Amino acid sequence: VMQRFGTGSETGLLSTCFQGWQQVYSEVLKDKELDGKIKESQEKLKEFLKDKKESAGQVLITACSSTESAIIHQAFSAWKGLAEDIKKKAELDQLLSAETLKVVAFSSQNKLAGKTVLERATCLGDEMLLTRVLCGWRIETRLDASLKMYHQKVEAKRQQLSGVHQMFRTFATQLDSGLKGQDSAREKDSSQRRLAKTEGTISLPNIRRPTSGGAQPGSRERSK
Repeated sequence: VMQRFGTGSETGLLSTCFQGWQQVYSEVLKDKELDGKIKESQEKLKEFLKDKKESAGQVLITACSSTESAIIHQAFSAWKGLAEDIKKKAELDQLLSAETLKVVAFSSQNKLAGKTVLERATCLGDEMLLTRVLCGWRIETRLDASLKMYHQKVEAKRQQLSGVHQMFRTFATQLDSGLKGQDSAREKDSSQRRLAKTEGTISLPNIRRPTSGGAQPGSRERSK
C-alpha cells in the first residue's frame, strides 16, 4: 500500500513539474516574440526620425530658394507633416509603453507562476513525507496492538491449559484416593465378614486365656 501510494504521489509530482515547465517554456516563447516586436518598433521609429531629419533639411533648403507664397505653403505643409509625425511618434511611444508594460507584467506573471509551481511541488513533497510518516506510525501502532492482543490471548490460553492440567491432576489424585479408600473398605468388609458368627459357627477356645488354677500349661511343664 505504501509503495502504491508513493508511486502515485511521485507520478503526480512529475506531472505537476512537467506542466509548470511547459507553461514557463510557452511564456518564454511569448517573451521572445514580444522582444522582437519591441525591437522592430524601435527600428521603425529610428528610421522614421532619420527620414524626417533629412526631409526637414530639404524643406529648409527649398524654402530659401522659393517665393514668399511658396515658403508659406511649404511652412504649412511642414507644420502639417510635423504634426502628423508628432502624432505618429506619440502613437509609437504609446505602443512601445504598452508593449513594455506587457513584457513587465508577463515577466512578473512568469516569476509568480514559477514560484507557485515550486511552492506546490515543495508542499506536495512535504505532504508525501508527512503521509509516509503517519502511515508508518499507524502500521507500527497497529502491529504493537496486535502483538499485545495475541500475547494476551496466548497467555490466557496457557493459563486455561494450566488450569485444565491442574484439574486433571486433582481429579486423578481424588480418583486414586477414592479407589484406595474403596479397596480398604472392601478389605475391611471382607475381614469383618470372615470374623462374623453364623448359626453353624463353632468358637475355638482362646489358648492365651489363663486356666482356673491361674497357671499356664507351659509353666507347669517348666515346674516339673
